[in-house]
Amino acid sequence: MRLRRILLNIALSTTLLATWAARAQTTATPAGIPDATAFGMYQHVFRHVVFLKNQADAKVAQGNTKTKLRQTYQIAANLTDAEAVLLESTSISCVATLNGILAQARLTAQAAPRTQSAPVSGAPSPAPQAALVALQSQRVAAVLACRDGLRRGFGNQRFALFESFLVTHSATTQNSLRPMQTGLQPTSEAAPGPVR
Repeated sequence: MRLRRILLNIALSTTLLATWAARAQTTATPAGIPDATAFGMYQHVFRHVVFLKNQADAKVAQGNTKTKLRQTYQIAANLTDAEAVLLESTSISCVATLNGILAQARLTAQAAPRTQSAPVSGAPSPAPQAALVALQSQRVAAVLACRDGLRRGFGNQRFALFESFLVTHSATTQNSLRPMQTGLQPTSEAAPGPVR
């Protein structure tokens, strides 16, 4: 299962490269995206960049020095070398911060008193602990701060192009292409959910 997921991520990354390379470089920039959307999108991007870096490092350790996994976003989004380094270092830092916050959330949840009774069907869920709500706010703030660091490092114009690239490749509907895939329909392994 893990190998299948790794191969799928590699295939999706390769398709992302081909799709973006074929696009014209004069993409209109979005007027701005809401913070809630940005949080989800950038959290995914930062984790994906770190995943690709780790996969590339594993391939190099196995003797495959020709891997381009680390350059996936650089090539696909037409980033300069300095921008790619900034994206990778920001991603590593952000993921480390997020993992620390998630570890705190796990400890907080484990320390919470457990109720013995089963939830009543149709009854409202209990309110989340204030500590967990605060940790979620920290997660959101950390991701948005990392995004703002990218904006400062890229400059407004280059950042707008990068964010437009991300929005283009993350916006999907059931009738459109899946993110980072060509016109082929995904297999049931690649796209969990109802098959039409």
